[in-house]
Amino acid sequence: MMALPAPCQMILHRIREAGGEAYVVGGAVRDMLLGKNPGDYDMTTSLLPEETETLFSDHTLVLAGNKHGTVGIVADGAVYEVTTFRRDGDYHDHRRPDGVHFTRSLREDAARRDFTINAMAYSPEEGVMDFFGGQEDLKNGVLRAVGNAETRFEEDALRIMRGIRFAATLGFAVEDATGEAMFGKAENLRDVSGERLAVELQKLLAGKDALPVLGEFREVLAVFLGDITLPLTLTGEFSADLALLFCGRPGLDAALERLKLDRNTRRESRLIHENLQTPEPFGTYALRKLLGNGGEAPAQKTLLARAALGYPDETSLLDEILRRGDPVTIRDLAVKGQDLAELGITGTRMGETLTFLLEEVMHDRVENNREELLGHLEVLKS
Repeated sequence: MMALPAPCQMILHRIREAGGEAYVVGGAVRDMLLGKNPGDYDMTTSLLPEETETLFSDHTLVLAGNKHGTVGIVADGAVYEVTTFRRDGDYHDHRRPDGVHFTRSLREDAARRDFTINAMAYSPEEGVMDFFGGQEDLKNGVLRAVGNAETRFEEDALRIMRGIRFAATLGFAVEDATGEAMFGKAENLRDVSGERLAVELQKLLAGKDALPVLGEFREVLAVFLGDITLPLTLTGEFSADLALLFCGRPGLDAALERLKLDRNTRRESRLIHENLQTPEPFGTYALRKLLGNGGEAPAQKTLLARAALGYPDETSLLDEILRRGDPVTIRDLAVKGQDLAELGITGTRMGETLTFLLEEVMHDRVENNREELLGHLEVLKS
């Protein structure tokens, strides 16, 4: 018997006491069979959504998904989603069904899912319900589509990316027909939102088998990423790994826009990519400039990406600069605008002078204290 959280047990038990069927389903069953702790416990039931609502009217309910058959039940501070057995309607956009049809059949519900390892259900009373050989595939490390693979990927193209992600994170081999369908239906990925692709790509890149999987499915990923480089290793930092995928290649900006990534990730990826172009050591001045342009986290990620390319590791030098608190922006200078105004330096000349002084300090040509900096200006004027 698998260990389930108390709220999950309570929900399953109450539905069964009311005469319905209820199971934990999908990724939670897969993870428990793999000996992992599931991130969440989705459940499925023979009850209609309104029946589930009535049965759990003593709980706070989340009903945003009830038109698709999903009722969220709040228990012990968490939301547990319970979805009515269903069949999907026709698909016209390679992403979502036009509608859903409720059914009383668990097998029909399982048949609409993406891969056999995600199509299993579990209840304490009946154990694992496995209609499509998911346990065998799990045991053999095989990723296989439920039913006809081409149909699954024609219905919902995101399943292609989910499959590639599972191959990378679980270390599973993609079954031949499933792999062929991924390549055959790859163009459908153009209809998937950038945000959803980005979520899957980030999980893929963090997978233990990310590199071989990137190589195997490079042509599929090219549909939305363009042509990528295959690095020798990855860093585990998403923005750094995106930069590595385009090391020595154009196309990073287009990929970042297609994935609709947040501003910070785009900025970091571009900064890191920019700093992968030369294998020579940075040295103190260049590291100070890097810190000034991006801050501590992007600088550290840049060095991780450079190390992945086999460039000299300058992490200890960066740490030393950070420990000393070296000036890396105008705000760090010991002189301020008011000091320059008292010398008659105003307007655009003030900004230019502060920038010049920062460069002098970062090049170690002058100490960063007020007297030294103002004296440096006097010497240069004379």
